[in-house]
Amino acid sequence: MVTVDLKNEGQGDKQRGLTRSEKQLKKFFKKEAKYSLKSRREYACYPDLLDFLTDDAGMMETFLGILQHTCSLDIKELHIACHYYFIYAECNAKEKERVGEILARISSLLHGITLFNHFIAEKLYHYERLNYELSEIKDKETKE
Repeated sequence: MVTVDLKNEGQGDKQRGLTRSEKQLKKFFKKEAKYSLKSRREYACYPDLLDFLTDDAGMMETFLGILQHTCSLDIKELHIACHYYFIYAECNAKEKERVGEILARISSLLHGITLFNHFIAEKLYHYERLNYELSEIKDKETKE
């Protein structure tokens, strides 16, 4: 596991003996974090990059978790409820047509999310891992 010190740029590289690829990875993460932080400054304030990265990874993990949970929903139950509504509701044909269109859009959305279930699972694992590693870095910083 590679840990990256976000505070001491350039100074610790020689002391820790980072490889060239580790230095490039460190530089990339800092650049990406600074870019993302700059784009988010208008509505959020973070004391440092590590807090921002932790928050960002946490939000992505939550979002992907919701998408993955959505893939497990059974659309058949929703269809049954809508058919029950179509049969027994006392409303005009236009209202029933509107509900049918909404049901079709929901079905299409769930089908599209299900097609990407494997990708969502991989990305969720990535962000869970990233969140874990960031928490380890944060724990080491607080101990020092």
